[in-house]
Amino acid sequence: MNWLNPIALWGLTALAVPILIHLWSKNKTKEIAFGSIRFLRESSTLQSKKIQLSEIPLLLVRLLILVLVVLLMAKWVNYQEIEKQKALLLGDDFKVPEAYANDERPVFRTSEFGDMSNHWYLLEEFSVQHPEIDSLIYINDFKDTDFVGAIPKLNFHLELISANQKQNPQEIWSSDTLLIHFYELSKNVQDKFNKVLKANQLYVNEKVVFKEVNREEAQLVFTTSPQKLEANQIVVSDTLSSNYQIQRKYKSSLLYLNENWLNNPLNEDMFLLIVSEFIAIIVESNYQYSSYEMLYTQKSEGVEVVKEAKTFDEELLWLIVLLILLERYFSYRKKHA
Repeated sequence: MNWLNPIALWGLTALAVPILIHLWSKNKTKEIAFGSIRFLRESSTLQSKKIQLSEIPLLLVRLLILVLVVLLMAKWVNYQEIEKQKALLLGDDFKVPEAYANDERPVFRTSEFGDMSNHWYLLEEFSVQHPEIDSLIYINDFKDTDFVGAIPKLNFHLELISANQKQNPQEIWSSDTLLIHFYELSKNVQDKFNKVLKANQLYVNEKVVFKEVNREEAQLVFTTSPQKLEANQIVVSDTLSSNYQIQRKYKSSLLYLNENWLNNPLNEDMFLLIVSEFIAIIVESNYQYSSYEMLYTQKSEGVEVVKEAKTFDEELLWLIVLLILLERYFSYRKKHA
């Protein structure tokens, strides 16, 4: 059994109350001397036995009501393991491509989740309704405005494939590809950054791909001075007074690193952490980490096993209602016995 609110189980100690009341009420009976009337004595004896017999089921019903109320408060939940699988999500007017026609993966359509202008919200709804999905291929005619706003945490690996005929298939990157560019950096500094990128790639089991492109297309630019771009930038500067500094902008962020501090071997761990956290902000929907140990041992924080939770609140409520009716019935019989 699993409980969402196990502290409520202490309420089972309340079962002692009706038992003590039952025992105490039996001891309260007093004998009163009365005339020797044989038939009246026999009648009263039979009647008292009936009352005593009706008290036992009444007590049990009241105890059971208390037990069910406590279980309802403790939130009884049963977890069932779900086998994760790959799925295909299609836009409204798209047919299943031939490459996926013979696959056994389930196929969904965006129309099943309502008319949503924000596609991130659509995918978030999809992840809630289908926790069994491990990997999702989303095929649609994407536009620049399809994915806007904050990127949600998704519990599946996502691959976006554009069906736009005008777009070159060679230029279609999946959502977990970060386009990077090194600009005017020394070979030594580039090697340091490449090691950080490799560490991040290994940590997330190669779910994040770092693709080198030109400066104009880059999402992350490694440079010696700030560029007039809306891309995120890591700037290596020898004039920076502090070790590092982050500057937030409307559409991007800049991480300034002191060049002398960066080249100090004693700062390798801190350098790895700072740059990795900065990259994690850019691809926040794909991964996150919380310690050096997890980063170095390449352990993923992703959910390995998906479990579906089934609660019993409704069933317990109906049982409580039925038992209350049964308790009233036994009370009535006892009173009119």
